[in-house]
Formats: sequence, structure tokens, C-alpha cells
Amino acid sequence: MTSADLKAIPFLSGVPESELESWAASAEIISAVRRETLVPASDSVPFLYLVRSGVVILCLESRSGETRMTGLADSSQAFNIQCLHAGLPLAE
Repeated sequence: MTSADLKAIPFLSGVPESELESWAASAEIISAVRRETLVPASDSVPFLYLVRSGVVILCLESRSGETRMTGLADSSQAFNIQCLHAGLPLAE
């Protein structure tokens, strides 16, 4: 992925391309099929996810073991943005 690819994402369009170069070096494109789990509940994920197409349903498992929907992310959004803030715990 190139910095130009990242610049084309509406969420990042205002960021100078030179600042996106380091992100592009480690960015990956992943595809998922409908209802596929992207991140298992037991995993801590230090990545920012940018949705290119479709809708992602964001869920958390409650202490009682029930799965709760916490939000939606569509192709104009990102999720797990807390990973960009070094002092913020990933699991909160």
C-alpha cells in the first residue's frame, strides 16, 4: 500500500502524503466475508482499521458471556482509533 492509497481514504484525505508514508509501509489490506470475525475477543489489537467497503458490526463480549453490539463502521469510517494514542489502554 502506498501513501497515495491512504490519502484516497476520506478519513485521511486531509493528512499530508509525506506523513502517511510510515503508515503505508506497515499498512495491509485485508478482506473479510460476511459475518467473519476480524478480531477474536481474547486478542488485543494495536491496529487502526479503515473500512473501504461494506459495514463492520462492532461487538464486545460482556462479563456474562453475551455478545453486545457496540457500534457500526461503514466505508467512510475507521475503528480502533485508540491505538493511535500511546497512553490509552487498548482494551478500553
